[in-house]
Amino acid sequence: MRISVVIPAFNEEATLGACLESIVNQDVPAHEVIVVDNGSIDGTAKVAGDFGAKIISETRPGIVHARNAGFNAATGDVIARIDADTRAPRDWIRRIRDHFVSNDCDALAGIGRPYDALLLQTTLYMRLFFAFMRMLQGGKEVLLGFNMAISRAFWRKVRDELCTNEEWIHEDIDLSIHIHQAGGRILRDN
Repeated sequence: MRISVVIPAFNEEATLGACLESIVNQDVPAHEVIVVDNGSIDGTAKVAGDFGAKIISETRPGIVHARNAGFNAATGDVIARIDADTRAPRDWIRRIRDHFVSNDCDALAGIGRPYDALLLQTTLYMRLFFAFMRMLQGGKEVLLGFNMAISRAFWRKVRDELCTNEEWIHEDIDLSIHIHQAGGRILRDN
């Protein structure tokens, strides 16, 4: 199973290197790494190029447009997404692959924690966040943009229905809603 990694980026020169280093050092390599430069005026594209990432330019501002451009360009069986200021654990791609191979899921939600926060504090926040979001979604899981994956087949199934106005809804929540409406299944990896 091939895993594409998509990283939307806007003026992320300062953080993108650490993110890409965490992807390069995975115990299972990514099929491809796509950095979507969303109109950066700093050295974001240079950092991405230095790590050998495929660089896509998206001139329409906003994470939803950057995400869509990256997801549409991905060629892997599964599209994993993280934010440019994220550092993935060494087993991140392997865990994503294993979930899609061994479970009947169309998307996978992951958790995260700020680098400078206490583990207990972050764990409690994430559990409360997911519980609240599941309550709003009728008990169903939701995706978080900074750590998620979706099968490319299911992305193609829902992409034309998604909202592109982030003033109405966050793009990751909107994607979750459309996955559920299309009969998809989202799992969560804690």
